[in-house]
Amino acid sequence: MAIGVAQNMEKLFKNLIKTSIYTNESKEAENYIIKGHTSVFLNGKMVPLKVAISDERMTEYLRQRV
Repeated sequence: MAIGVAQNMEKLFKNLIKTSIYTNESKEAENYIIKGHTSVFLNGKMVPLKVAISDERMTEYLRQRV
């Protein structure tokens, strides 16, 4: 669900954001404490899950931050 939202946001915000998707075991995730399967970060800060899995909420969240 969050992956689909991330892909939609990359299309919507085009050159303003770049998405990367990693597993919890990846080298990129080593510096974070990740407790769940779905974790979304924006500029190094965790995005609330209820935002990360909703196109509408994520769109508003990004509009306020980019």
